[in-house]
Amino acid sequence: MIFFDFLYYLIYKFYHSYNEKGAASTSAGIIGGFQTLNVITGIMVFELVFNQKGYLNKPVVIILFLVFQVYNYYRYIYKNERSIEIMEQVWLKKADTAKRLTSNLLLLYGIASLILGLGIPIYVGLKK
Repeated sequence: MIFFDFLYYLIYKFYHSYNEKGAASTSAGIIGGFQTLNVITGIMVFELVFNQKGYLNKPVVIILFLVFQVYNYYRYIYKNERSIEIMEQVWLKKADTAKRLTSNLLLLYGIASLILGLGIPIYVGLKK
């Protein structure tokens, strides 16, 4: 399993614990949102570092968002090798220290993505 699979599984467990009916699709949507935010942040950093303008506009953001949403929804909802049961088996086989480390890294990733994804646009906006 890859990084985003564990993130998907942990988000699913969180939503499922509240008896959320759409926990699987909600989790896939959150993963797609994080991936879109990461790509947009990367484009903004590129534009800042190389003093480029114009790569990022509304249609590009919408297309990226839709691509990641559709891809992740298909990947996690319709593909059997990414089912919750398989992910749970892989997760339960991990040692407790590995689970704790993975959970902490995923939390750090989420926080860093949000801070950078919101902080860089604010910085660019204040710079103008």
